[in-house]
Amino acid sequence: MRLLFILFLIISSSFSYSADISENEPLEVITFNVGYARARIFNLVPCIRQRVKLLRKVIDDKLSREKGAKVFLFQEFFSRRAFKKLINVANKHSYDYYPKEFKDLKKNGTLILTNLETVKHEWVPFEAKKYPGINRGIRLIYTKTLEGRKILIGNTHTAYSGRKKTDKTHLAHLDQIADTVRDKTSDQYNMIFGGDLNVGSTSSFKRQKYDPIEEIWIPFYQKILDNNMKFLEYESPSWDETKNPFVFRPSLFARWFATDNGKWDDNTSDIDHLFVSNSLKTENTSVIFDELIESEKSCRSLKKYFLSDHFAIKTEVWFD
Repeated sequence: MRLLFILFLIISSSFSYSADISENEPLEVITFNVGYARARIFNLVPCIRQRVKLLRKVIDDKLSREKGAKVFLFQEFFSRRAFKKLINVANKHSYDYYPKEFKDLKKNGTLILTNLETVKHEWVPFEAKKYPGINRGIRLIYTKTLEGRKILIGNTHTAYSGRKKTDKTHLAHLDQIADTVRDKTSDQYNMIFGGDLNVGSTSSFKRQKYDPIEEIWIPFYQKILDNNMKFLEYESPSWDETKNPFVFRPSLFARWFATDNGKWDDNTSDIDHLFVSNSLKTENTSVIFDELIESEKSCRSLKKYFLSDHFAIKTEVWFD
């Protein structure tokens, strides 16, 4: 009897994370910079403790309501508390997550949560480094569905170019992303890639000294297109200083050290992205998590606030 029980556990665990994708059921992909970055003891985006609790509830409620195949691509997931809470949600809903331990997350903040079966996990560190204690890169998972569809999913967060000139580390990160897409492209796997690229088709800076669209975005955009991929367009910006107080009222630390006259250099723009293989059909790409949420505890005299200084981007991927 004991042997049968152990066998049952082994068989059931092997199918715990297998979500099916059929012609009638899409794969939902969400990329979201949660804004848990800190500089020593200082928060770059305020209210981390409160926002961690809210994100846990939002994800838990979403997975309770929706049973389809999903992938979440998180950036700036530097909170140990948030990681523990997300693991609890993942285990409750039979989701898998990468990396498995916070020690492999705390220096890059790049996390993937999914209910697809993962056959391989790979971390590709960026060769170019900039910030002490930060080891950015590309997190990859190789997945398959019950119907045998193979999907390679990537998540990343690049360095940043300010208003005065392009940053060589930022450019190197974008080049390595394009090279990774080229090198990993194969007939076996369809590719889905997402993350915070710190540049986009509407990027601009206050009192800028160069055009980031011409000098950063367009060259990278063309390299991705050359690798048989396509960017998914969305209407509302993911970084919105007209709507999100975490953007137009950053933390005191950010106001003093990381901004231009008390505000971020960046104007409202589309710096968060999803891009996929040309062979994949997508629908309903849009901004989500862009509504104020009421919290049990106030922060900065606010009872309602957003989950991050970024809004999330989601799309539905369909397979013929």
